Amino acid sequence: MQKPVQIQQPIDPEIEADMERYRADARYFDEHRAELLQQYPDQWVAVYLQEVVGATGDIKRLVKQLEGKRNRPGHTYTEYLTDKEEDLFLSAAS
Repeated sequence: MQKPVQIQQPIDPEIEADMERYRADARYFDEHRAELLQQYPDQWVAVYLQEVVGATGDIKRLVKQLEGKRNRPGHTYTEYLTDKEEDLFLSAAS
């Protein structure tokens, strides 16, 4: 049986830059989690360019905040901050 051949295509530099920025925002979030949790307990927090750009307890409201600031919600690192152990399920339907 032959091994599958992997073909690597070059990644668009703009997409690669967006991915690296998103990873940097995720690292920032993790490194500052304790501070963020103290400031935004039980809230959805959005980080863009290593800065908090929105926070609220309602994800739909956060999306509206981001859109109002001309941030693209799908390009903004977003996470729910809580100190409670919970399973969180999100519906893709709006």
